[in-house]
Order: sequence, then structure tokens, then C-alpha cells
Amino acid sequence: MNLTSIIEHASPKERYQADACIIWCLDNRFHGLLNKFIKLRGYKNCDLVNVTGGAKDLVGNEKRRKNYLFSQIERSISFHGTKKVILMIHSDCAAYEQEIKKTSTEKLFLISEIVRAKERVLGFLNMNKHSFNGHLVEVEILIADFSGLYQVTSD
Repeated sequence: MNLTSIIEHASPKERYQADACIIWCLDNRFHGLLNKFIKLRGYKNCDLVNVTGGAKDLVGNEKRRKNYLFSQIERSISFHGTKKVILMIHSDCAAYEQEIKKTSTEKLFLISEIVRAKERVLGFLNMNKHSFNGHLVEVEILIADFSGLYQVTSD
């Protein structure tokens, strides 16, 4: 076996503190929006977790997928001192297609789902706070559509 160089690039060897762990959908239609969001926030180091449906699996019934997302959040906090978790879902998501067909309003459905995802993450963080060396971790929830990105607040 041989290694053939494809690109030469000097990556930084220093460990970093992550500005956020972002759970984002892998749908490429929203990657430009993700880049704008990161730039707007001035984030230098983000731990990006791109999965089908974004935060959807946090409220789903598949334990393996939910545990995967929890493990990524936990590792981001433990390895990179992350103090913010950002959860995203978006309109016209193929992962939500069946659920959305059963509802009258996609927007209200997505708000309900992302709020439930946040509650699950807060519960996970609370149960595991001893593992995070006392880090206080904030959870932010976002919904994307084809006109932009929206923060869901309790106001």
C-alpha cells in the first residue's frame, strides 16, 4: 500500500475551543446559509455535525441515531470546551416528509419539533453535567427555509 499526496496543506496542530457545536442538515441547499450564519456570528471554530434531518433524530424513536448525536455533542464539549449547542431543522426536509404530510402547517410542526429537540438536549446535558467539568452549555434552536434562517425563542 502507498499514499499518494492529493493536496499539501499545513493544518494547525494546536487544540482549539469550539465556539459552537452545530447540528445541521446535510441538505446542500442550506450550506450557503450555514456559512453566512457562521460568518455573521464571527465563529472561528465550530464542530459541525451534518446529518440527515439536522436535529430530527433527537426527537425520533431510533435510539442509535439519537445516541450518535448525543455522543457528538458530548465529545464537542469534552474535547473542545464548547459552551453552545445549535440545533437546526429546515422546511421541505425529505427526512420529515411523511410527518409534514400529516400536519396542516409545516412551520408550526417544525417549531414543535425543534423545541422538543432542545428539551432533549437540555435533559441530556443536565444528566451528564458532571462529565463536562462544570461547563454551562447554552442550547439555541434554528429553523431554515428558502428565504433565510430563524431563531426560535420563547417570547
